Amino acid sequence: MSRRWRLGKSLKSKGAMQFYSRYWKKEKRKFLTITAGACLLVLILMLLPLSIVEPSKYGSGNKAGAIVHTDKQVPQTEAGSKRNAISNSEQKKSTERRNDLVQERASADEMIKEPDDQAPYVGVYVADKQAVERVPLEIYVRGVVAAEMPERFELEALKAQAIAARTFIVRRLMHAKNHEVPQGADVLGSVAHQAYEPLAKLEDRENPMRQKLNRAVNETAGLILTYKDQPIQAAYFSTSNGHTENAEDYWASPPIPYLRSVPSPWDRAISPRFTNIVKLDAADMLRKLGVASSAVPAFEALAVDEDAASEQGSRTVRESIKVLSRTKGQRIAELSIGDTKLTGRQLRERLGLTSSSVEWKWEDGKVVLTSYGYGHGVGMSQYGAQGMALKGSKAEQIVTYYYVGTTLKKIEDVWPKKP
Repeated sequence: MSRRWRLGKSLKSKGAMQFYSRYWKKEKRKFLTITAGACLLVLILMLLPLSIVEPSKYGSGNKAGAIVHTDKQVPQTEAGSKRNAISNSEQKKSTERRNDLVQERASADEMIKEPDDQAPYVGVYVADKQAVERVPLEIYVRGVVAAEMPERFELEALKAQAIAARTFIVRRLMHAKNHEVPQGADVLGSVAHQAYEPLAKLEDRENPMRQKLNRAVNETAGLILTYKDQPIQAAYFSTSNGHTENAEDYWASPPIPYLRSVPSPWDRAISPRFTNIVKLDAADMLRKLGVASSAVPAFEALAVDEDAASEQGSRTVRESIKVLSRTKGQRIAELSIGDTKLTGRQLRERLGLTSSSVEWKWEDGKVVLTSYGYGHGVGMSQYGAQGMALKGSKAEQIVTYYYVGTTLKKIEDVWPKKP
């Protein structure tokens, strides 16, 4: 074997070794890369379920969701702490809101139920049946609210009416005023005392309306108006002329401190009873007022000539009927017709007018009398209460506005204690 051949063979062996060495190194790196990638993938797949579990189950502030033991807590950043505090606060508020809604729902369900069957009991004389209907106090109050105030009124207005009605009957029961009513009765179920809707008639109302009445009664159950710890004389009426009346100006009684004149501007805008017109012959008007036609010669002439010119008739009416004084509530206190003097109340009642706030004129051969308001004007105006409720006033605000200086109390606080 020549030297040249051995050298060539040696070089070939070394080249092959180098080639194979480089090849295995390359394959080894590829194998390690694939192995590392596979291990990383397995690790990610193992950690992935923990990252989607609710953090609350694994400790607050741990985004990865890993359990934080109490003996070795992971430190939190200030921002993380704030986020957790806000989250916990929102969860607490949400829970409180749900609890409040549940309680409100339960309370609302209680409020629309029938009023409680509890003493005292009220004997109501129902004229249509000529019988006495004996019912628990709160059932009686519901019957009064149903009869005295339109059920379409705002709930707060109905509640104000319930308080006034309850106060009226409690005062009456405490003073045992039953001498002017049929035997076995405590009160008349008419406007002479308080209008009252009997149980049988109330059953004919639609369920939502009965529930509204129940709520007005139940939400004020046991509440009455007092002055110096005694139930007040809770007078009320339909519609004012813009003011309520001092009690003494209409009833000719001593002043009552809580029945004072207050402005009631809401009635004009919402009451269909605010303006009322009556037309009378001159002679007929004088007869109803108890005034002799001879005492007012000018009216006697109008009675003969009903076609008298409008200007002449207006002048006669204007000169023959004069307002002598007005009340604090802007109603007629006293007027004169010829030489005869009458009070505003006498004018109203004898002519069947709706109010003693009256204006008159001569038109088409008749005396036209326009009344403003509906009722005596003392105490709470029902349409005024509705107007206040529409403006957002609560029942307590309504009643303490119209009954000046009064306080709401529970019946048991004023009812005489048994010895």
